[in-house]
Amino acid sequence: MKAVIFSLIFLVLVASAVSADGLKITRIDARVDYDNAYIYRLEQAEKLTRVNYALVPLADNSRIDADVFPGSNLTFTITLENTFKGVTPEIRNIFAKISIKGKGKEDGDLVEKSTYFSLDAGNDLKADIKFSIPFEIESGPHNAAIEVHGIGNHTLFETGINLLLDIKKLGHDLRISKVSLEPSAISCTKTSALTAEIANAGSNNEDNIDIEFKVPSIGLDIYDRSISLSASNEDPDSIKHTKTAKIEIPAFFEPGKYPVFVNLHWNNFALFDQRIIDLEVKSCGSAVNKTESNQNINNQTLATQTQTTEVQKEGIVTTIESDSILNSPITLLVLAGNGILIAVILILVVFGLLRKSRAH
Repeated sequence: MKAVIFSLIFLVLVASAVSADGLKITRIDARVDYDNAYIYRLEQAEKLTRVNYALVPLADNSRIDADVFPGSNLTFTITLENTFKGVTPEIRNIFAKISIKGKGKEDGDLVEKSTYFSLDAGNDLKADIKFSIPFEIESGPHNAAIEVHGIGNHTLFETGINLLLDIKKLGHDLRISKVSLEPSAISCTKTSALTAEIANAGSNNEDNIDIEFKVPSIGLDIYDRSISLSASNEDPDSIKHTKTAKIEIPAFFEPGKYPVFVNLHWNNFALFDQRIIDLEVKSCGSAVNKTESNQNINNQTLATQTQTTEVQKEGIVTTIESDSILNSPITLLVLAGNGILIAVILILVVFGLLRKSRAH
């Protein structure tokens, strides 16, 4: 009986040891990339540099100690290990998923996944998961749930952790969220459409916002003035504004790239954001058309040149010139002039002989 009890205890311990092996999160790194909005540069000149990196503690409800703002890119790098030893099973179809809960009032969660990969026993690997933090996300703490799944030896392995992500917002934070040129390269048609979208990522309602489209090379300077945007936690449609303008390039412009400036002003003086996009002007006509045109010109030139055609018949070779020298107008004039000169000389000779005969 004791032997049976010890055997059962041993099996339980072995089962516990086996179940402890599998997938394990050994490290979590968080990195934040900010856009080029001028407001960030101005604040950094007055305050401490933003914390854009954090090594996250591996415990539930740990806080991600990095400054995350709307419009920034947040990248999680998760290090995963297959904790089996020796020749134990490979874990396949592994992927990590992160869900940032409560993105907004009605927009649900932010969810991103890594690619799939496999891990041999005792090996580890890093998986990157990247988020673009939306402008309309609510400020404050958000739950970031990390889940990892994999399959090995017909067994599903899972692990995970819950973290706290704090979203921060500035009072005044205006951005140029999108810029496009359609088309971005022009040739025979010298017209393009420039579109810019601006967004309020701050916690205040904003008035007196201006969008400026500026192309110095053609003297173009277009304003869309007195724009109002709601605070970023309001209706997503009310925190954004879109402007489109037509750009016409004069036909005589040389091929090249010309900078187009999109400026975002606040209260007529503060430059909150700026984007520069190139408009490419190409020569009218493709290289293929030019080649064909040059080939046609060359063919016409060859056709008008003097050509010699040899016709061989019964052992006799006859040379025929397609453009004979006698067909030249200049040659005919020279021959005519020589004929007249010869005729005059003959008349003078005859007149001289007649005078001489009369004198005798």
